[in-house]
Amino acid sequence: MINLLIAMGIIDKNLNWKFGTGHLVVLGDTFDRGDMVTEVLWHLFGLEKQAAKAGGMVYVLLGNHEALVLNKDLSYLNEKYKEVEVISNTNYFDLYSENSVLGRWLRNR
Repeated sequence: MINLLIAMGIIDKNLNWKFGTGHLVVLGDTFDRGDMVTEVLWHLFGLEKQAAKAGGMVYVLLGNHEALVLNKDLSYLNEKYKEVEVISNTNYFDLYSENSVLGRWLRNR
């Protein structure tokens, strides 16, 4: 994702918004696409704020995999996140609950 956003001129090498008043649309299914789901979501969260300051927009649409996770279906959960649960003593669902920053953000998409 990072390489694509850089190549398209949307972010710079420091991962910051450089697309000015441009609009980025993410079509969902960010969940269950590898072992950096949380990192990708935080990056999109930050880019949304950076874009707004520059007069641009980031639209993050929820796909069926977001719906699965938000409805506590972990059918496609990456093994890394099973380890995260053990290490952090936190249920995976709590990372994206309505009580978390990312959870509230996702529910407002």
